[in-house]
Amino acid sequence: MNWFDILKNAGLTQRQRQGISARQKDEDFIFEDDDDDCTQKIIDEYIRLCQKFYGETPHKIDIFGSYRHWYKVGVGSSISSAPSMLAITFPETKEANKAYCAFYNKFAQGRNLYPPKPEGRNYTDNSERIDDIHYTYTRVKRKDKDEPTSNFNYYATLYGPLGKYKLYDGAKIDIRFENIPEDAWT
Repeated sequence: MNWFDILKNAGLTQRQRQGISARQKDEDFIFEDDDDDCTQKIIDEYIRLCQKFYGETPHKIDIFGSYRHWYKVGVGSSISSAPSMLAITFPETKEANKAYCAFYNKFAQGRNLYPPKPEGRNYTDNSERIDDIHYTYTRVKRKDKDEPTSNFNYYATLYGPLGKYKLYDGAKIDIRFENIPEDAWT
């Protein structure tokens, strides 16, 4: 054997020895994938859309004692007067995380998450079940149904089982965009 074959065989041997030791085999390991953090993806997409729609980066506000995370566009701490807001709780189970990811996959499609433009009415609602306990509710509301170029208000919510706080009837994610042209996503 020459020195090249010796090194090659040593490298193969070393690769074959890698793995989990006998001591580690009895331990439970949880491998977390950063790609599964759909909560942060939803927040990032919301921030991106606010920058596009309003030319402003939303800021996180602290509502004393709230278990939810709140983001809004505009000054002050009033949520109701903000043209856009996001309220989100972090998922507590793997099933809830899967529902958040399903919500994100729809939300990331932009306009396709929301119901079609209302014809002859000033709003359109849509509910869709994600799994046995989570469902989305979306709504488009025309500001002035008599104007063909009127702006819209968009609402999207992910509902789940009622938590220990029983706030918002189980709303886990609540998003609002107000006064946006319907084609703003294009």
